Amino acid sequence: MAFLCAILFTLSRLLHSKIIFSFSKDQIVRNSFIVKKYQWGEFINIIIKDNFLTLDFKNNRILQAEIEEQGLNEEYFNKFAASNIRQHA
Repeated sequence: MAFLCAILFTLSRLLHSKIIFSFSKDQIVRNSFIVKKYQWGEFINIIIKDNFLTLDFKNNRILQAEIEEQGLNEEYFNKFAASNIRQHA
């Protein structure tokens, strides 16, 4: 029973860990329990507005995440994302 509780506790901690997105000119990486890499060409739009990151995929999926970092330059990021989506379309 203790072993089962330990496994459930560990899984709970892994599933509730913070998700970190990393953006580069080549790709987007989502670091969480499972690391996922995306190419810019997979997206229609990526924007930050009101401390929410929205990733709009070409296959009609949407991923949203709240941003904890304060002082992020939304306008600069949105231009960076739009430019990379256009380049890799």
